Amino acid sequence: MVLIASTFIVACSGASTPSTSIKAYDGPVQFADAKYDCGGDNNGSAGLTDYYGAVNTTNVIINSNPELCEFVVTGNANSIDTSNGKAMPDIEYVIPRGLLKQGSPITASPLTTLIAEQIVADADAVPPVVRENISDVVTEVVNDLYDMDFANDTGFTALDLALDMEGTIKKLDSGTASKVIATNHVTNDVIVYVKANKGKKLNVKSLIKTSKALAKKVVTDNPGYPTTTTGEKVVTVSVADVEKVYIKVEANDPDPVTAAGITIVVAIAKPVPAPTGATGSTGLTGGGN
Repeated sequence: MVLIASTFIVACSGASTPSTSIKAYDGPVQFADAKYDCGGDNNGSAGLTDYYGAVNTTNVIINSNPELCEFVVTGNANSIDTSNGKAMPDIEYVIPRGLLKQGSPITASPLTTLIAEQIVADADAVPPVVRENISDVVTEVVNDLYDMDFANDTGFTALDLALDMEGTIKKLDSGTASKVIATNHVTNDVIVYVKANKGKKLNVKSLIKTSKALAKKVVTDNPGYPTTTTGEKVVTVSVADVEKVYIKVEANDPDPVTAAGITIVVAIAKPVPAPTGATGSTGLTGGGN
C-alpha cells in the first residue's frame, strides 16, 4: 500500500481552505486509518480512506510543511485492497518524518516503511550512519528492494517511486511493472511480519532479501503478475511463512524460499466493484513502454 497526497481547494462558507488528499495504495486500500504526527499537539487522524484509498485533511502543517510530519497508516477488520480484494487488517505503514516536501505526493507503503526502518537502523548503528540527505536512504532501499539501478533502468528516480507509486508504476514497461507490483505485494506481508514482531531487532537488509526472494518466486511462477493466463492474481504470504524465509535469509541460504519449504498462495483477484458514478483508477498494472 502507498499513501499519495495531492492538494486542492475546498470551498467552505465562502472561504477557500487548502485540503490535502492522502491516498493509501498497494492498490488502493479502503478503510485504512491515516494518522499523522507533525510535532507538538499537531497530531491526530485524517480519517478512513475511501474506495480509491483517499482521505482528505485540511491540516495546515500537512499542506504547507509535510516534511515535519510522520504518518502511520493502519488497517482494521474492514480494510481491503479494492484492486484485488485482498484483506488488509494488519497493515501498518510508516512515512518517516523528513521524506515529504510541499507539493509532492505523500506516500505510505511497504516501501516507505522499509525506508523508515532503515533510518532507524542507521541511527542505531555503532557508530551511527550519517547520510547527506534522506534521498540517499530512499535510493539505497529502492535499488536493493527491487534489485535494480532504478534510475538508470527506468528513467525515474527512487524518490519518484517512493512518493508516487501508482503514477510511477503506470509509466514503467510491463516487465518492470510486474516485478515492482509483485515485490510490493509480498513486501506488504513482510511488513505485517514486522508489525507482529515489534520490539525485536529485525535486520532491514534481511527483510529486503526476504521480500526479493518471495517476489522472485511469484514472478517466476506467474509471468506477467498480477496479470496471468487465468486472470488477475493476488499473492498472500502468512506471517509464519515470512518468518521461515527470513530465518533462512539470516542463515545466508542461497535459495531461502525453497529451503523454507513454504507454499506461496496466489489466488484469483476479486476486485471490489467501484461505487456508482465513481471515477478514477485502482492502478494495479503497469503502462507498458
